[in-house]
Parts: sequence; C-alpha cells; structure tokens
Amino acid sequence: MERRARCLQLLSEATLARTRLLDGDDELNMDEAWRIADILMAAINTAQGNEDGDSSQVAGCLEEEATATALLGVFHYRVLKCNEDRARKLLMQSIQLAAAHTDLDGRTFFTADWYQEAKAALEEIRRKREAYDDAEFRKQRAPMLEKLKPDLEAMEAQMKRSESKRTQALYLLQYLVTAHPPKKSSVATSLKNKVDQLDPDGDSGEYTKALRRILAREAALAYHSDKNKDYGMEWAVLSEEIIKYINRYNSFLKDFD
Repeated sequence: MERRARCLQLLSEATLARTRLLDGDDELNMDEAWRIADILMAAINTAQGNEDGDSSQVAGCLEEEATATALLGVFHYRVLKCNEDRARKLLMQSIQLAAAHTDLDGRTFFTADWYQEAKAALEEIRRKREAYDDAEFRKQRAPMLEKLKPDLEAMEAQMKRSESKRTQALYLLQYLVTAHPPKKSSVATSLKNKVDQLDPDGDSGEYTKALRRILAREAALAYHSDKNKDYGMEWAVLSEEIIKYINRYNSFLKDFD
C-alpha cells in the first residue's frame, strides 16, 4: 500500500504541475515540462517496484502504472512534441495495462479521463500517419501510372476484343489470371480455377451469375488495396486500376440479377 500511496502522490504532483504549466500565459517553460515528465516516469517506476527493488507485479498498482504511462504518453505527444514514436509506444502500453487490470478484476477504464486522453491521442497519431501515407502514395502514383501504361493498354486491348460488356468482363478475368495473377499463390490458383470453369456457351443466366460472383467476390477481394499493400508501389497502383475495371463490370452485371 505504501507503493500505491507514493504513486498517487507523484501523479497528483505531476497533474498539478502540468495544469500550472499549461495554464500560464508565458512561453512554455521546457525545464519545467521535462521535470513533469520525470515525475511521471518516477510514478511508473514506483508502480513497477523499480525504486525499492521489488519487481513483483502488484495488481493494486496496475491502475497507477497505466495512468502514469497514459499521462506521460499524452504529455510527450501534446507538450514535449519531440518523439512521436515514444509517445505512441507509451500510449499503447497504457491501454495494454488497462486491459491487464480488467482481466484481473473485471473493472474497465473506458470512462476514465486518462484512458480517454490516451485513446484520443492514439487516434490522432493514427490519422496523421494514415494521411501521410496517403499523401506519399499519391505523390508516387503519377509516375507509376506512366510506367504501367503499357500494361494498362494491354488490358484495355483485351477487353476491346468484344463489344459485349459481359464478354469484356470474361476477357478481363482471363487476362488477369494469366498476365497479373494475385500475388498469393493459393488465391491465384483458386481464382484461375473458377475463371477456367466459366462456360459462356452454357445457360446464359447461370453464366452471368457465376461471372458476377467471381468479379464481386474472388476478384474484388484478390485485388483489393488492403490485400496488396505489401507487394510494392507498382503492384499497389496496378491493383487499384484493376479494381476499377472489376467494379465497373460488376456494376453492369447487377442489372442481370
């Protein structure tokens, strides 16, 4: 209990100091900011038993450790602003500690201020990184499209072999499984088998349903952007263009349902 009391004392001291620091009209005192970070780190070390050599996990101090870790993560992100990776790591640790506490006694912290602050900061970091990734992707997309122009023109040429959109959809699938099969071999084999089984000379209604089923399910999933981020920029851009064609023909074939 002495450890928990010490943690609470440090948390209270850090919280009051942070309030004074951020409510002041003067320029931010960075020396004081780092002192507050040190107090929060001391609270974490105390909760973990690092100050007195007792490293046993005490359930009664998990909440204090989670709170101090969350506050330090938020402080790094919103005040110190010098290491976003460090802030993100601390914030994620605080959420994990909260989950560990919940596993021990069933109590949740979703409404706790420190938990909500940590989740909000994590979401901001996620959105910033996602926006940065999207911006980088768009910047690299234009030259990559130019590089892929011969492939895209070859794809268009295959589809233009027929005036029928239904036949164009078939030609697209046949071309994809041959020239640009999905990167995952099991997915590529499954998609090719289904395309090979299509019978355009059979029952028209059943053929159309089967064609659309492959477009809407197997092909759309195989070339979806979320499934193709790990194979390089060229493949990611090509997959995006392929999906446009798949969606176009899938939309057209809906009218036949």
